[in-house]
Amino acid sequence: MKRIILIIFILFSIVKSFSQSFFENGYIINNNGAKIACLIMNNDWKNTPDKINYKLNDGDDHFTATIDSINEFGIGNLVYKRFDVSMDTSSNNLDELSYNKNPEFKKETLFLKLLIDGEAKLLRYNKENFSRYFYSVNNGPVEQLIFKLYKVRKPSENSNIKSSIANNENALAYNNAYKQQLLQALKCDNLSEKDTKRLTYNEKELTTYFLKYNSCIELLYLSDEQLNRLKQKTFGLIIRPGVKFSSLIVKNEFNKFEDIDFGSQINFRIGIMLEFSLPFRKNAWSLFIEPTYQYFKAETEYLWDFHVINPILVTASVNYQSLQLPFGVRYYILFNKIQSKIFLNLALATDFAINSYVKFGDLENLEIKKTVFNTNLNFGLGYTFKDKLIVEFLFATKRDIFGDSFINWNTEYNTFSVIVGYNIF
Repeated sequence: MKRIILIIFILFSIVKSFSQSFFENGYIINNNGAKIACLIMNNDWKNTPDKINYKLNDGDDHFTATIDSINEFGIGNLVYKRFDVSMDTSSNNLDELSYNKNPEFKKETLFLKLLIDGEAKLLRYNKENFSRYFYSVNNGPVEQLIFKLYKVRKPSENSNIKSSIANNENALAYNNAYKQQLLQALKCDNLSEKDTKRLTYNEKELTTYFLKYNSCIELLYLSDEQLNRLKQKTFGLIIRPGVKFSSLIVKNEFNKFEDIDFGSQINFRIGIMLEFSLPFRKNAWSLFIEPTYQYFKAETEYLWDFHVINPILVTASVNYQSLQLPFGVRYYILFNKIQSKIFLNLALATDFAINSYVKFGDLENLEIKKTVFNTNLNFGLGYTFKDKLIVEFLFATKRDIFGDSFINWNTEYNTFSVIVGYNIF
């Protein structure tokens, strides 16, 4: 148990170290309209910022720019623009809901994140437990898409009212005015009234809705990033064959002779990886699981001296096959404009033996149990081209394939793999 806790601690420590803020190439536009190339500290903002740290050159001291001093800033495909807007400041906290159906507008100067650019723009403001979406059509004024949760004293027959407590003294209701706003503002052949009525007030559905509108009216040449939003994959299925360089040493603490070295081998391995992209930092992070088949078979001569007066020469053999189940985290680094990326990953791998054993002639048979809880860490470094072709170098920490099955026997199993993969979807 202590070993498992230590492995989990190491895993999260490495993930945390990767997730630290760092400066990236970007730009700011000041109040005079001048665009300045610079390096901006990317804090992977969950909440909309009101200031940023930037520096003009690597190695320089950084400056702080507040919302009063810049009109816009961007890092890669991430863009924030400053607007004077009227925003509903009603609370979403159930304990603080009012009985007022109407939005409680307040004039604010805010940075808004640009989600979709084009004839129809979609923007977002976010803070803790509080999201507001805004829109603009044909470079018109920026207005909030109205959605509000409020209380009513008695439930009615309306479909948008839900009882919130058993005695029905209060109920929750929704002001879904944003649907009527979109029906009036975004009219196109491929957007029906049914589409709008089913629309949920969240980034994924609103983004798809705005992209469909912009594409429909043919006034926007969609960027690669926006096209990717339409066909963005949450999951990936990757076939991963490869070669594994492995070695095995078997030890017995009561044996005065040398360890049993089965040498090194190059064997085939095959895995199928299911990868889940995480929705932050431009999908740079993902989780994965990869069932993998591997094997190691070898024979060697060994001088056996257990329970005999005179040592005898026996043929020691190993037949080790297993299904390995690594679960881990991956971080991608984009380094050019043709979707080439390098990645780093860390996984905790559990191994399940299949009809495996170590034999010493007819003298002793050490069966490797299927139920042995056998874990180690895998470290990967790789390259992917256009999210399809993948090459990875996978390093594994040494492992005892016997686990805790035997008191006197233990092993050192070391592996290194070279993997070539193809992303099916």
